[in-house]
Amino acid sequence: MKPAIDCLFIARLGILVLLCTSAADSQSQQVEPKRTFTHEHTALSYSVWLEVPRWDGGLLVGYLGNSSKGPLIYTIDREGRSNDTLFTLDNAPVISIENFGAVAAPSGEIAVIGAAYTSPLTAFIARIAPDYKRQIVTQVWPYHPKAVTFASDGTLWTVGYLTDEANTRLIAYNVLRRFDASGNLLTSVNLRARSRGGITYLRASRDRVGWFTEKNEYLEFSLDGAERGRYEGPPGLYDGPPGDDQYQITGVALSDADEVVVTRFSVKQRPGVQDKLEILLLDRNARKWIPVALSNGTPEWAQALGFDGTTLVLSSHNGELSFFETK
Repeated sequence: MKPAIDCLFIARLGILVLLCTSAADSQSQQVEPKRTFTHEHTALSYSVWLEVPRWDGGLLVGYLGNSSKGPLIYTIDREGRSNDTLFTLDNAPVISIENFGAVAAPSGEIAVIGAAYTSPLTAFIARIAPDYKRQIVTQVWPYHPKAVTFASDGTLWTVGYLTDEANTRLIAYNVLRRFDASGNLLTSVNLRARSRGGITYLRASRDRVGWFTEKNEYLEFSLDGAERGRYEGPPGLYDGPPGDDQYQITGVALSDADEVVVTRFSVKQRPGVQDKLEILLLDRNARKWIPVALSNGTPEWAQALGFDGTTLVLSSHNGELSFFETK
């Protein structure tokens, strides 16, 4: 009877191996994109970007010469036409603009957040008129704004952290503050989030504001500041020991149709596995991020700079803008 038992065991083991192999193969298969964004045109900007710009209000907004007495803020439109202005503050020998810290409104107004290295150190928000001839600067210290966007009603939204006056003690992370057109504080709310003051993405559509944090969480708010939803970011974001696959969010965009797109670069550290770009769209009902294809093929690397209405603006080469219709 012994050989019969061995044969039966081997047969069952073989079936188990086949089932496991089949399951592993099915898990490794990539989900086919359910949407394809159509390429409209590509425009070249006038310079190489030293700081990553963003697209809002119908304009690309970026800055050059950061951490100086007068950073140069520039804008570029859909056709690649550019404009710029020198941003200075009284008695500030050094101005440091935050990452993605310059944003445009549909009116052409520009907002800037950052720190001024005066004595003592100060933090500010500034609103620059469309003709660049006037600016309203609000000192917000000891609040430190780290992300900014214009809501569709013209209010300025920021998320940052709060310290004591001496900047020696942290009081609160994830403080959402809204300001009116004159720079007056409207509301201040401490948000429940995992973020700890890293680089985050604050974006706006016609009826909401979205915030994607460095801790891979996405929150949405109504225009009155009330939270209307929260979602986990794309699964698999790297937060582990060296040697694991790494996933880097390279850009986040929110359209006027309330579609959220994330570009993510996967750094595969396993031998023989290639790095790749992923373009993902939030499915709110399923609470999942689904892959998106581009009509002219997926580039090796890209980042979402923003939406021009419902047209996604990507960059796959420094200084280049690519526009994709998403309808």
